[in-house]
Amino acid sequence: NTKLRKLILANNNIGDAGLEALADSLAHNRALRVLSIAGNTAITETGMRAISRILQTRNSSLKDLQLDRIHINDEGGKILANALSINKTLVKLSLTCYGNGVSISDDGLRALSLGLSHNTTLQSLDLSSNTAITAAGLRALKQYFRSPLCTLKNLTLNDINIGDDGV
Repeated sequence: NTKLRKLILANNNIGDAGLEALADSLAHNRALRVLSIAGNTAITETGMRAISRILQTRNSSLKDLQLDRIHINDEGGKILANALSINKTLVKLSLTCYGNGVSISDDGLRALSLGLSHNTTLQSLDLSSNTAITAAGLRALKQYFRSPLCTLKNLTLNDINIGDDGV
């Protein structure tokens, strides 16, 4: 498909098998700019590997990736971080967690920050409502901000309860 620019598949009970099939078809799509698989809580590390393949393909022109309300966990954060260290197109990443527990924790955020320190395109990151993020995780972001490759312009940290230490 050379015309599809935006694909929203939020809250559709998609699991790893569906995401792997989607990744295989999107590996050849140069038109897609926005992908949302938010709220598909059955996605695990296997699904994160599929997303990683999408981000790492040379054909990818994906600008906006919405992974809201997916339990990424620490291993998934590492997989995503590796993909982001290679990706040259993504501008916006959303990992919000409204209403279903944890999307990413401190360890996942540390890995993500490390991957982002090699990324020169990401401008917007939303981590809202990830209550497992503490001041320790935010320290990893501090290192990313100090990286000369940091291009982040918008960071959203609503409803995280980071306290004085986090600030």
